[in-house]
Amino acid sequence: MTLISGPVARVAPRGLAGLVPVTSGRDMADAVGKALSAGADWLIMSAAVADFTPAAPSATKVKKETLGDVWRLELARNPDILAEVVPRHRTDGLRVVGFALETGDVVARAQAKLQAKGLDFIVANDPTAAGAGFGDTDHQVRLLGPEGVLWESPSCAKSELAAALLDEIARRARP
Repeated sequence: MTLISGPVARVAPRGLAGLVPVTSGRDMADAVGKALSAGADWLIMSAAVADFTPAAPSATKVKKETLGDVWRLELARNPDILAEVVPRHRTDGLRVVGFALETGDVVARAQAKLQAKGLDFIVANDPTAAGAGFGDTDHQVRLLGPEGVLWESPSCAKSELAAALLDEIARRARP
């Protein structure tokens, strides 16, 4: 198992075959493409890369005196790894799991993403739901497949949720 991860203040999990650190959306896209080209059975995209990134990052502090009275930050689109990178490297047998952070009609929006990106499963979560926000210690999700909602988790600690979610995906992926 290889973990491709942006900068985090956590120790890498035990049992990894490799850890690929990345610092940008482009780095993540390149690393995923390389890992898929090397051969993979599963791709679990558990965290989305930001949709946009600064078009012209500065290596040094941008001083307010050089900006004038109005500052316009130009953004450029990051690659959509699931929609752009995965299809170029997809092989028979590769199973792909995406995540969808949605508000509003969560299930319908997640289902549309699953279909548009050709995923096997998508994990949908609503950050506005009670007990499911970013800072909360407990969380809850729904697992969807092409046929709709397959499983709904209880609200529980994120570490428990991760284990239950992996168990549920593995159970449903068996032939």
